[in-house]
Amino acid sequence: MKNSKKGKKFAICLLLAVSIIIPLSATIGTRTAQMTYLPQLLQTSIRKLSHSEVVKGEWFVEATGTCFELTDSKYHNIILSSSESVQIRLESIPRLISFIIESKNSATSTLITISGFEPITTYYMYQDDQFIGTITTDSDGEYSYTQDISKPHHIYIKEEPSTIYISSDYTFTQDIFESIYVVADNIVIDGNGYTLQDSGPYGIYLYDRSNVTIKNVVIKGWLYGIMLWSSSGNIITGNNITGNQYYGISCPYSSNNKIIRNEISESGWFGLMITQDSNNIITENYITNNRYGIRATYTSNNTIFENSIVKNSLLGIELSFSTNNLIYHNNLINNTNQVSDRNPSENYWYHPDLLEGNYWSDYIGLDDGSGMDKHSIAEDGIGDTDLSWPQTSYDNYPFMEENGWINSKNEDFEGFGRLRIGWQRYRGEGTLSLLEDSIKLEICDQKASWDIIEQYKTDCFEFYFGKGDLGRIFLFIYRTETSYAVAFGIRVFFCGRHE
Repeated sequence: MKNSKKGKKFAICLLLAVSIIIPLSATIGTRTAQMTYLPQLLQTSIRKLSHSEVVKGEWFVEATGTCFELTDSKYHNIILSSSESVQIRLESIPRLISFIIESKNSATSTLITISGFEPITTYYMYQDDQFIGTITTDSDGEYSYTQDISKPHHIYIKEEPSTIYISSDYTFTQDIFESIYVVADNIVIDGNGYTLQDSGPYGIYLYDRSNVTIKNVVIKGWLYGIMLWSSSGNIITGNNITGNQYYGISCPYSSNNKIIRNEISESGWFGLMITQDSNNIITENYITNNRYGIRATYTSNNTIFENSIVKNSLLGIELSFSTNNLIYHNNLINNTNQVSDRNPSENYWYHPDLLEGNYWSDYIGLDDGSGMDKHSIAEDGIGDTDLSWPQTSYDNYPFMEENGWINSKNEDFEGFGRLRIGWQRYRGEGTLSLLEDSIKLEICDQKASWDIIEQYKTDCFEFYFGKGDLGRIFLFIYRTETSYAVAFGIRVFFCGRHE
């Protein structure tokens, strides 16, 4: 954008913001002006702004206000103004302008003006997963329209349209070089080991979708490998998400999803980004060589466990304005900065019942028996000194070895057991086998069948084995071609001990 044009648009945006918002300043004040930038690489200060100010970022900005400017994008440097106060995450990345917008007052619509496009140029506009239509900028490279803000929306403006829409089960039979938009619930997308590759905005896009499984896909080269927007109850598993330009997986406004056993590597910025999310399970992923391994902003009640987060160049895990998240049984290995949490006391960096935390490759403490609670025993595998690690209010129970929580291998137990599915319990003789990388459970009671498990639509169950000496075991269920209750899972932890 030329400097003179940029100065003109800045002044117009500033004047619009001042004229519209001043009458509201006594009521709203500066409450809604909190913003977050990438530490170190972007402006690091978090401060409150009046609505008359322009919030600036480099290629993205997260803020609340009426005027937002991106100053150093590899695509278009743009200014977005809103006639109403909004909370926004605005991005400008190659071939894509994207923003998530939410009202910060009672307004249900707002006038949006975006400047900085190429003049007299046609673009393709989408809202959530729907194509809205083409837009054409004016001679100054501007475009204005009225935006619904009665609920949060994701708006994205592209140079080219998307081409593949999937509404039923789909299995790859060859490599694909176009974006996939998922437009139906209750389906399975199986990559079958093939590659989904391009340099476009989204590899796989889901909006307001539930019970979709994405598995076995190699996803590479996109700006976003997978975008999971305002969706719940989905499973992303067994994918190799590598070499995407900005995000491996991005999950704004999404809950109750499972991100399991993926390899997420070499993203230009974020391996996994969760924003305004809750109750997601993130487990058994290998997240390496991104700038940020996992970044969570404004999230709550997510569980992050048994992941390996390795050699990420800025941060392994970052939590920002997030509460009540559980982070335990992770390997944090040789990240430039292992973790960052704006308020670590608001989250759990170890399991509060198991009293077990994470493995940290830079932990310097000793396992000498001087520790806390049940781990005040020398050489029990949990560190006892230099707690909490790495700072106050983090991990009080760090492991001494990578994967130190895997302590049951190739053990078999037989006896009387109870299987609880939902609120019902089923009894019978059974066999429990704990193998190095899997669990097998058989209950010899026809009532405890897969029909029952499917009926309750559950992903885990409790199995009580023996007379209490083994304690309670939690297992993840995977369906098999049998009517008996046979379950395979990865990793098991005990609430009691088997002697």
